[in-house]
Amino acid sequence: EIDKQFDNVSSANKHKIFVVDAALIYESGADTHMDFMIVITSLLRFRAERAMGRGNMTREDFMKRVDLQWTDKDKAHMADFIISNNNSLEGLKKDARKIFDELIY
Repeated sequence: EIDKQFDNVSSANKHKIFVVDAALIYESGADTHMDFMIVITSLLRFRAERAMGRGNMTREDFMKRVDLQWTDKDKAHMADFIISNNNSLEGLKKDARKIFDELIY
């Protein structure tokens, strides 16, 4: 699915930059299509709170998904940029904006 979406956006050639949000991007091999990789890390407890807070996932379901993913350490090792998402949404947006500004200019 990621490959198909990537090809659609890429072939349209309408955007200077676009973002793919995919928890399993490394695991699927889709990272090979990307010019840059941004990894957002977060403590497991925050990730669990956010996922379960959406109301559609149990802790058991969340842990099953986590088990399918590479560790933050492994993903960060391969990243061009790393954002720590252990604080506020405003902080996350600020860090993301810095990277966006660096990539777009």
